[in-house]
This record gives sequence, structure tokens and C-alpha cells, in this order.
Amino acid sequence: WDDFYGYGGYEEGDEYEAIHERDQVYLEDITIPKAIHSDGKEYAVTSIGAKAFVGSFRYRKISLPETITYIGDYAFYQRKIEEISLPDSVTGMGIGVFEDTEVEGELVFPASIDTVPYHTFYRTAVQRLVIPDTVTRLERYAVMLDRYPAEAWYPAGDWYPEYSKKIEVVLSKNLKEAGECAFYASPYFCTVKLTGKGGNVIEDGVLFNKKKTELILALEAKTGDYHIPKTVRRIHAYAFSAVSQGVEPTNSATGRIWIPEGVKVLEKGTFRNCFWLKSLSLPSTIERIEAGAWSCISLDQPNTGNGLRNLVIKAKTPPEIVGRQKTLRYINVPNRSLDEYKEVLSGKIGYKKLY
Repeated sequence: WDDFYGYGGYEEGDEYEAIHERDQVYLEDITIPKAIHSDGKEYAVTSIGAKAFVGSFRYRKISLPETITYIGDYAFYQRKIEEISLPDSVTGMGIGVFEDTEVEGELVFPASIDTVPYHTFYRTAVQRLVIPDTVTRLERYAVMLDRYPAEAWYPAGDWYPEYSKKIEVVLSKNLKEAGECAFYASPYFCTVKLTGKGGNVIEDGVLFNKKKTELILALEAKTGDYHIPKTVRRIHAYAFSAVSQGVEPTNSATGRIWIPEGVKVLEKGTFRNCFWLKSLSLPSTIERIEAGAWSCISLDQPNTGNGLRNLVIKAKTPPEIVGRQKTLRYINVPNRSLDEYKEVLSGKIGYKKLY
């Protein structure tokens, strides 16, 4: 096959892997065959090797056959592709498959895979991205979209100006779990909708389950006041961890969030890196605060917002504190429980004033 050096990864069952494409700057259409012939034998092409398309610049169209079942790590890393379709025969995928890649048309994740792996669409620029109903989980940093086209850099000092053409993201209505910073599609250059009705719902830039008892994922930062709906009983780990990507770090941010009664656990990394969040109110039902609930990477940058400053805990019995949390300015607790809180918070949450 002229466009490829060869095939490797020979496995039992006469299967081959497309491993490396020739180092050419401009290629037109690439069609990977269903099979190749060698020494009178036929070998099915069943996978795309790691970094298979690294080494050239732009493709008009890449066609993958239905025989492909696996796409390796960083297979299309830093490429420009006008058109590509991923067949539903793909049942496995490595990490970073489309990292730093620009796709001019629509990109549909295979319906045969239920998890979007780490860095699959990290800094990916695409006109339309579809994550189908079959996807129930996003691994950390799975979807971190870049503006489209990727060359549209912002003017100096200008944060995310409006573009006439926004990226359309169609997100699985059946998503149940998301890792740290798993999904970021800035409202400045993206619109997000669900694959249909009957599953999750989006309200005020936040993804909930159908009954709104679980807050799964925040899709945008809450730089003002936000009362989480009273129906919510669980806020997923890392739920707000990605949304700071589109907010300018500044001390003037005044985000305040109220968590409703009935929520018992503030899960791991819920408000990680939310430097826009300045005040958080926990309900009387809170029983546990997990590690890194409001940690913020801007702590060593004194000229930027340093995240949460003021915490209100309404619970009469101090919640269990897991690990050491970021130091706060003020913590307000029930007056009758003040001494008990001093003991529980010692060595766990630093503060300037407890009252």
C-alpha cells in the first residue's frame, strides 16, 4: 500500500495493524483497506497503531474500514483533517487519539464504546462533536475543546471574544460519571445540547440526572450567586473542576454557591481550581468533606483569584474532614458547636477566623 510504510502487530487470526504513514506534508484522501495480501495470504486490518498519522500535516479525508476494532494512543495527534468517520466496529481506544487535532467537519465518537478515554479530545478544534447515548463515562481531561478554527488566537488582553461560528457539542444524555476536568466546552465559543430527551437534563449551564437528584457536571462557571436546586442529593466528584478554563483569573470574582439540605458528602475535588468561587454554604446535613474539595492551583499566584475564602457550615455536628483542605479566611459554624469545630478542624482546614 503506497501511502504506508507497512503493517505490524501481526496476531493470531491473520490480522494486521496499520502502524505508520509515510512522512508527507500534504496528502489528499487516505483509505485504509479492510485487508492486505502478502505471500498469497490475506490479512485483515484490525487496528490503527499508536501515533500512526504523526509525521504529516493535512488530510482531506481519512476512511477507516469496518474491520478496525482498536485505535492506538495519539493516532491522529496534531493533525488537520477535513473529514473522518470512526466506524462502530471500534470497541477500544487509547489515550489522546485526537489531542491537538483540528477537524473541519463533524466528529462522532464510536457508539460501541461507553467511555471517552483520557485526552481523547484534549485541545481539539472541531466544528461539531457528537458523543452518543452509549457513552456513560468521561475520563479525566477527556473533552477539553479548543476554539475553531485553531488559528483564531485571541487579541492581546482579550479573553474569549465572541465568534460568529461556534462549536456545537452534542453530549450523551446518559452520562453518569466524569473524572477531573473531564469536560470543558467554553460557552464563549461552544454550544452544548444533549442527544435527546428521556435522560439527563441541562439547566442553567449544569448537567443533572433526569430527576435532578444528582448534579453530574457543571458546563460553565458560576461567577455570581448560584443556588443548587433543592432536589439535589448528590454532587459528583470534580463536578465544577473544568469550568474555570474560560474565566479570567481575577480577585474581583465573587462566585457564591449554596448547597441544598439533603446533601451529605462534598466529594473529592468538587470545586477544584474554581478560583472564581469565593463563598460556599454547606447544609446542616453535611457529614463528610473529601480530599481537595476546593483546592486551587492559583495559590502561588498572588495577583490572581485564590479560590474559596469564606465557608459556612450549618451542621451542628462537625463533618468528617478527609485530608488537609485549602486554608480559608473565615469559617462560620453553629455557635453552640464552636469548640467541637475547633478540635475537628485542627490540622485539617486552616483559617484566620472561626466564628
